[in-house]
Amino acid sequence: MILWLNPFSGISGDMLLGALLDLGAPLDDVRAAVERTGLDGWELTAERVTRSGIGATRAVVEVTDTATERHAAELLARVADVPVAARAVREIAEVEAGIHGIDPARVHLHEIGGLDTVVDTVGVAAAWSSSASPRCTAGRSRSARAPSPPATACCRSRRQPPRRCWPGPAPRSSVRARGRP
Repeated sequence: MILWLNPFSGISGDMLLGALLDLGAPLDDVRAAVERTGLDGWELTAERVTRSGIGATRAVVEVTDTATERHAAELLARVADVPVAARAVREIAEVEAGIHGIDPARVHLHEIGGLDTVVDTVGVAAAWSSSASPRCTAGRSRSARAPSPPATACCRSRRQPPRRCWPGPAPRSSVRARGRP
């Protein structure tokens, strides 16, 4: 099985988790992995949805903690026992630290600092491990006829047709992609 990702402007954890659940990762295994972190106040469900005529599984993560930002060190402490998730959070912190010129331990994560990030990250790691570990390829299909998205946002002019507007990758995505085709 091949999982093809085309995250030209990034990818959210719950979207990737939904895709892995759709490929057959057991939801109970994913929940068990999140429970092992000791995190309280969360719920993970999955539902079938249809978007633009295409069916998919949507992972729904709800947390009682409404904070959406915290220091990377706190998130790392939450996922320390889940190596793949710890690596993902550590890489996010390292990239953010490089962008801001600070130590990774001092990085303050905005938006992805919420506890839902822990559920997403641990959930994706568990789903990947418990599924058939599909071969993952990221990027544009060689057979696609659409132009490659530019490295920066191009939607600054109202004259430009919407079909040519591509969101630029977030700084995190741009840094992680350096040196990769």
